[in-house]
Amino acid sequence: MLRFLIRIAFSLVTSALGLLLAMWILPGFHIEWGGFLVAILVFTIAQAVLATLIVWIVTALGAWLLPLVFLKRRAGDRANAA
Repeated sequence: MLRFLIRIAFSLVTSALGLLLAMWILPGFHIEWGGFLVAILVFTIAQAVLATLIVWIVTALGAWLLPLVFLKRRAGDRANAA
């Protein structure tokens, strides 16, 4: 739980820094404090959800595809040895 909270805090800080940097670098880019807070929360929630989803998809695909890759490689090694 502590690791999760640290990750969320880090994500909040990096989202805030990204928006502040965008306001500093991009001409004509202005955001009010209410929008700033909403954008930070949206970015943080999206990052948490998408990161979890991507890890789940990669794990699921790895569990299905890696055995097939290793079986194909092993069959190829046997064919070359014969």
